[in-house]
This record gives sequence, structure tokens and C-alpha cells, in this order.
Amino acid sequence: MHKDKNLELFRYLKPGTKTAGVLEFGPDDSIQISTLYIGHKEDQYLILELTQKATEALTLRKLTNVDIIVRAITDTELGHIVAFKTNVLAHITSPAHLIFLRPPSNFATKPIREHERYKVRLSCEVTFDTLSLDATLVDFSASGCGIYLTQQSDIDVGWKIKVNSDLNEYLGDDLVYKVVSKKRQRQGWLLGIQFPEHLDMSDELKTLLLEQAFVSGSI
Repeated sequence: MHKDKNLELFRYLKPGTKTAGVLEFGPDDSIQISTLYIGHKEDQYLILELTQKATEALTLRKLTNVDIIVRAITDTELGHIVAFKTNVLAHITSPAHLIFLRPPSNFATKPIREHERYKVRLSCEVTFDTLSLDATLVDFSASGCGIYLTQQSDIDVGWKIKVNSDLNEYLGDDLVYKVVSKKRQRQGWLLGIQFPEHLDMSDELKTLLLEQAFVSGSI
């Protein structure tokens, strides 16, 4: 990568930044991992530390020369998403599980918009009256969300439902989920949900949504 471009990448990427990686072993063989950006040696390599879970997932895998897509949420004033593709130069297990990456030839970045719609895949439970259904939260923004149901139900436009997911601890207990659309999609139904007013989303909630979006591979 051109030196100026390199410097720009490291302006976003600071040691200690949480990163998400996808190792591509083949056309239908990839593994998603969580890592921590440790640092870099100019024009030679970048260093990522593997989490314990990532280390276990990669047991017996050869990593050298494997392609990897890396995404990170940076702590610039507005917050940016940075993504690049490169490959693995080396992997060591002592004193820590580290992978060394070739400096990428290019990278992409975009600011996190205030009303970003985050594409996620989060298990949730939808309840109305006395009935509970397993569902999937497929997108989320300050103004509403999308919920995918595979089970047949009477839920229809205009209904108000309750949704329980990992996001609840960051949302008010009295948040109203109003169904404004219902569309047939694949083997189920996609519910469009609107909140009564735009949420004031905390940094913790945004970070969790971004991490979930990374996991789902949508950013």
C-alpha cells in the first residue's frame, strides 16, 4: 500500500481496537473470528491477537497465505467502520496467539451515520397476548427494526408487540414495537416495526449493533 494510504489506515486503526475477521480457506470454507489489533511494523506487517474462542476454532488449521477480511470499529470522533482484505504472513502461539498480516493494498472506510440501519441476525422472542414466538431480528435503527418470523401467526399491520433480545438492556422497558408492514419472504414473514419516536442510541448500543453486523457479515 502507498505510504500515505498506509498512514491513513493507521490513523483509524489504533492498538487495542477490536476487530472482526473472516478467514477464507476456500470457496465454501470460511471462519469468522474475533481479534484485537495489536500494532504494525511499517511496510512489513500488521499484528492481530486471536481470542480464545478464535484459537479453538482454528485448531489444526494452516493459516499462512490464507486470505482474510478484517473489519474494525474505530474511535475517531464520529466513529468509522474500516474494512480491508489481505492475507496471513505468519501465525505464532507463544507468548500469545498472534497472526501477522501483509499490509493491505487498499482499504475502505465509512462514517457511522446517526440513523444507520444495522443489518444483524439476532435471535429474539416476539410476544403478544399470551403467545410467544421465536424470531430473528434482521435490522435495527433509531426509528424501527425488521423481524423475521418462520411460524404462522395472526400478527398484522397495526398490531403492537413485545420483543425480547440481547438489545433489551439498552432499550427502555416500555418501548412500543408497532407493526407497520408484513411481507412474505422465503419460508416466512418479514415484519417492519416502527418506534413511536426516534431512539436516543447509546454508544454501547451502537457498538453492540456494529459487532452484530460484523458477525452477520453485512459490513
